[in-house]
Amino acid sequence: MNKATVITMMTSGLWHGFYPAYFITFFHWALCLQICGEFWKFRTRHRKLRNLWEKYPILDVLENFTWQYAIAYFGAAVPLLLWDKIKVYLAQTYYIPFIILYITFFLVMKMNILSKILAGSEGRDGKHLSDDKKGPQSDETQTAES
Repeated sequence: MNKATVITMMTSGLWHGFYPAYFITFFHWALCLQICGEFWKFRTRHRKLRNLWEKYPILDVLENFTWQYAIAYFGAAVPLLLWDKIKVYLAQTYYIPFIILYITFFLVMKMNILSKILAGSEGRDGKHLSDDKKGPQSDETQTAES
């Protein structure tokens, strides 16, 4: 986990005031930012996913909607400020967004699921994103390799 992001978010919590809502909100936003960054790396490095996102722009809309919803959900605790009100709010949603966030964080950041998927698919395809950057080889180089 990026310590700088967590420190920045906790500093923001201190800046806004000594209410639990600020610390809860900013901590969960830091988790969302970490997960979002990992998904961005995965999507931009994986050829099939990159092509899928280019082919279907609606996936961008769905991805942005999901992250905006998560940020709005965790930010909804800010106006409540006090822990008693926050507990009622969280209980009414059965803590489901928090559970999803923690499971996703564990799978993505701690178990490196996306990296394992990427490594496995590169081995099957025999293609890597860096192959695209090399550009077309000349005919002489291809015949020399054959």
